[in-house]
Amino acid sequence: MEKRILILTAGFGEGHNAAARGLRDGLAVVAGKAAVVEVHDIFAETFGFVNNWVRKSYLAIINRAPRAWGRFYEWLDRQENYGGQMGWLFLARARLSHLLLRFQPGVVVSVFPAYPHLIETILGGAVPPFRRVICVTDSITVNAIWYRCQNDLFLVPNEQTGAVLAQAGVPEAQVKVAGFPVAPKFAELGELRNDPVAGRADVGREMEIVGWTDQLPRKMLESHLLVSKAGGATTQETIAARCPMIVNQIVPGQEEGNGRLIEETRSGVIATTPAAIVGAVEAAFADNAKIWREWSANISRLSRPRASLEIAELLLGLGP
Repeated sequence: MEKRILILTAGFGEGHNAAARGLRDGLAVVAGKAAVVEVHDIFAETFGFVNNWVRKSYLAIINRAPRAWGRFYEWLDRQENYGGQMGWLFLARARLSHLLLRFQPGVVVSVFPAYPHLIETILGGAVPPFRRVICVTDSITVNAIWYRCQNDLFLVPNEQTGAVLAQAGVPEAQVKVAGFPVAPKFAELGELRNDPVAGRADVGREMEIVGWTDQLPRKMLESHLLVSKAGGATTQETIAARCPMIVNQIVPGQEEGNGRLIEETRSGVIATTPAAIVGAVEAAFADNAKIWREWSANISRLSRPRASLEIAELLLGLGP
């Protein structure tokens, strides 16, 4: 009997969609035709251009007014009854309810934290005919909206995040450290980078500027360093690729934990000015790349490039 798995995502931060794609692709590799998988962004499907406007506004706020976003994130973390505050999302709730009736899933995986609360309002206290799984896409600074809900299983990207949920009172049996479901390509391609060449780079060396590409796993696996903001997907992909990271920007709230994960595990460093970034790169490759080699060894201990495949096997094994 085929397994029917519903994945719910949203476009507010690329980490959610990246996780959804990774889960879908992992299930395609592991299950093949033994599973029917659908991925839905209920907010985009319900609200259309209004959702696009809200999404663009969200991106503008986190980039232009990060402190304001940080204050909202803290306010959201203090709430208790999230479902009770989502009455205005009645159109999205109706669409999700119709989808659940049509698709009849055996497992529902939420990679965006609003969905478990919408599902609770739909169920109204009834026992669901499906297993509820939440795939947490943040590290360490996990907002309470992720876990103050009824749920069967929480998938977290690392031990540090699992400890946060345990401290918040989530039962140990409901938490699984599974890694972040990166694209299966990270596991398929394997190690590609060469040993770094120590010393100063040749100023006249040709540089390559890459626009949009579907070769990101390969490029991360070939590279020695990633310089980037601490986005959820980006941080987890560089960990999967075992590529040390220089974090050059952190959005207050959910990205603070990603920066902490890199810094506290000594898998890279935070450097938020051009001068600091240059200094960090020079220091990393000085003395026969001593610091870089330490970062590389540390980030390799966090790496779970097969996470999407292992999570797929777990989802297929969940009973009714």
